[in-house]
Amino acid sequence: MEQFKIQNVFVNFSLGVSIDIEALSREFPNAIYDPELSPPLEIKDEESESVFRVFQSGQVTCLGGKSVEKVKISVKNFLEILKDKKFIPSTDVDIKICNYVATLNIGRKIRLWKAAYFLEGARYDPQHLPWLTYGLQKPKVIFHMFENGNIVCTGARNRREINSAFKALRVKLEENSLLL
Repeated sequence: MEQFKIQNVFVNFSLGVSIDIEALSREFPNAIYDPELSPPLEIKDEESESVFRVFQSGQVTCLGGKSVEKVKISVKNFLEILKDKKFIPSTDVDIKICNYVATLNIGRKIRLWKAAYFLEGARYDPQHLPWLTYGLQKPKVIFHMFENGNIVCTGARNRREINSAFKALRVKLEENSLLL
């Protein structure tokens, strides 16, 4: 089986306290905050390329990390800054991995028109989007498949699910003669 590549790890956690978003936005020169357009404050960590979305409730989402290890380091650094600036009393949070985004090129072209017919629930509208969308129930993931063999997998909770999903998809593509 070809090796997939992690493109994004999406996590969330609670700071355990409400946050003064306007005050926090003044502490980060690269922060983006427009309460009329979007309620969370967005802070990009240039070093890790992660983006933190901080809500007034204290809920935080972090996306953009390429691995769980890198995300955890980025979150730790972010929490230390918040504690140093007196926004939070503690850096102890429970990080929940919500979603991985992984890519794979299977090395063969995919017959998208035929796949739209044979894969139950598949959606393909090439006039609007160049990919076919197909979901698996176990593991519960969504694929975006491109004719050139590139596949994007979203919704997996860990690397094992990603691997299992790509294997299951490969079987379905081969069983239905959807690969060129």
